[in-house]
Amino acid sequence: MKVNRNTLIILGIGILIVVFVVLYMAYSRYVSQRDALLATVDASQNKFSLVSGEKRTLEPQLTQLQQKIADLNASFAKAKGEFPGVSIQSIEYEEEFSKLAEDSSVAVTKLTATDSSTLREGNVTYIVTDFSVEVRGSRTNLLDFIHRVSISKYLGTASINTLKLEEEPVPTPTPGFEPEPPPVNFTTLTLTITIYRYEGS
Repeated sequence: MKVNRNTLIILGIGILIVVFVVLYMAYSRYVSQRDALLATVDASQNKFSLVSGEKRTLEPQLTQLQQKIADLNASFAKAKGEFPGVSIQSIEYEEEFSKLAEDSSVAVTKLTATDSSTLREGNVTYIVTDFSVEVRGSRTNLLDFIHRVSISKYLGTASINTLKLEEEPVPTPTPGFEPEPPPVNFTTLTLTITIYRYEGS
């Protein structure tokens, strides 16, 4: 079968058109993928720039916070050095003693405590803290303070080990002046107390 020239020309043009279409579709896919990748790169660069900017902004704040933490640690270390007998575990007890003293109208003049330890009795574990408490006031108010300590629910099973009362000398009235109201006979009370609390309470 003889194919004439016109048929060959038409066939060649058709092939060229198909090749062109295929190449155009491949190029279009390439351009689309390239644009998507470029958009992703741009977005990543923008995010990186934003993060870098935020980092530069936050770094001074972080430095300030770290300095504040260091200052607080230094202050705590200084306070702990000034009150070596009071451990962190006993601070809450100190507040309770102060409250009981205020309710009894006496003043806490000294308070020391040992670090808490544990004591196991059978299946029960106790947290044990020893205290030495010194308060000042009238004898009646001091007796009220002792009573409040013994019944305090917050202190748990508090055991008063020793109790010492020291009366202060009564001031002598100055001759030649009008008589003043009788002075209050203040007394200093020193208690050593062991507090037992259930572990986990």
